[in-house]
Amino acid sequence: MDQTTLNNNMIDGQIRPINGISKEVISAFSSVNRSDFVPEDLILRSYTEKNLKLSSDRYLLRPNLIGEIINHVSPQSNESILVLPASTGYSSAIISNLAETVIAVEEDDNFISIAEKGMNKSGINNVVVIKKKINENCLDQGPFNAIIIEGAIDYLPDQFLNQLENHGRLFALIKKEDVTNAMLYIKNQNSINSRFLFSCDAPKLNFFKKKNSFSF
Repeated sequence: MDQTTLNNNMIDGQIRPINGISKEVISAFSSVNRSDFVPEDLILRSYTEKNLKLSSDRYLLRPNLIGEIINHVSPQSNESILVLPASTGYSSAIISNLAETVIAVEEDDNFISIAEKGMNKSGINNVVVIKKKINENCLDQGPFNAIIIEGAIDYLPDQFLNQLENHGRLFALIKKEDVTNAMLYIKNQNSINSRFLFSCDAPKLNFFKKKNSFSF
């Protein structure tokens, strides 16, 4: 079975059933083959309903979780979106079909190579993959209409909220004890409003070591 057929089967089985999923997001998934954004040894497992382990502490999130994230962030055609970490570039490739510009930050050379090859194969030219530390700011490229932190974190660093445009939103998976809550933060002038979206199981990111946290 070819990769496009496998991709379409994944969309029918894992993306379309998402409650409230938009036609635009489904179309964006259809334009990108997930297998183009995984290491060669994982191609046969590209379309499984599980997170794919990329290294000892890094994962590519399962398709339906990426679908939920993108659907809640709802990128628009005139917007600039920051994705971190970029990982292998899969979610950034999908978002590229919805937003004007995607800035994807990654510090792993192998993941960057996979992402760039996938973008080239898919004919995507509005994603910029930047090599830098995940926990550093992106002030030179911002401010952003939306920011996606792709993986569970213990706390949300202030620096990312400070990089949002007014009325911008930030998606984060906040892990507290054994529960991970998907949260959407929306900037309104000098205040931040937060909204609980759903609970899920997501792999942990180990980039944020500080003990202080942004709280509401």
